[in-house]
Amino acid sequence: MHFYRFTTYLFASFLCLMIFSCEEEGPAVVLDEAETLSDTTYVTSTIPGAQDKVILMEELTGVRCPNCPDGHQEVESILANNPGRVLAVAVHTPFLGQPFPGEPSLITQAGIDMESTFGGYDGKPASLIDRISYPGEQYRFLGLPQWVIRVNERMMETSPVNIDVSSTLLSNGNSGVISASMIYTDAASDHRFGILLTENQVATTQIVGSVEVEDYEQEHVLRRYITPVTGQGLGASLEPGRVFEKDFAFDLEEVWNSDNMEVIVWVSDANGIVHAAKAKLGE
Repeated sequence: MHFYRFTTYLFASFLCLMIFSCEEEGPAVVLDEAETLSDTTYVTSTIPGAQDKVILMEELTGVRCPNCPDGHQEVESILANNPGRVLAVAVHTPFLGQPFPGEPSLITQAGIDMESTFGGYDGKPASLIDRISYPGEQYRFLGLPQWVIRVNERMMETSPVNIDVSSTLLSNGNSGVISASMIYTDAASDHRFGILLTENQVATTQIVGSVEVEDYEQEHVLRRYITPVTGQGLGASLEPGRVFEKDFAFDLEEVWNSDNMEVIVWVSDANGIVHAAKAKLGE
């Protein structure tokens, strides 16, 4: 498969149809801790059974990327073949991602921060698989042929923490509260958690091969990170029975359709994401 080479953000907007290979030195990323509405931790003597580990795919994509629809199809195939075990986030960034005239941009600062934080890639589509740095791979962002291989590998892992997530929309329809609960079933250390919002069925123009396709439905579009993209630290000791209960406020942009949105919560250690969970926004 032909891949378009990654180039710096400065040139991406007007050289999006050419092939380059270069090292990216992104701007410094300021990762502020998210503010919580409530934050409770305690230890329970009732330890539940462990949930099956859920894998998180974070796919770099773009509306002007001719090969990215192949990535979209691969993601949907992986999701269909592993129901409930894999979550996907489509991360639109400036390289091959500039919007078409008259259409809103799907690029987010969170996506730009992710590129700066997790390093380079050979071309789009590319995806993080649980943010792991795999032996023998130059980058954490992997080319499409590696996705299903690494997902299958990660499927064999277990998680030391159970995650439950829910959210409430306020009557104004454009703000609400996310509630996340994390219960440790096994001991762990140095964990972080992340919370983000995605949207499905976002209609844009998309280059597919050599054709501009209108009303192409983008799925799993990253809309906003509630926490920093690298997550927020869990400050207590992580023994079996440790419980964290956290509430976060969120706001929605007017152009987002809350009926098509989901909230994802993940937990990571020093190597990568150990577990993830999602829920439909407002449920």
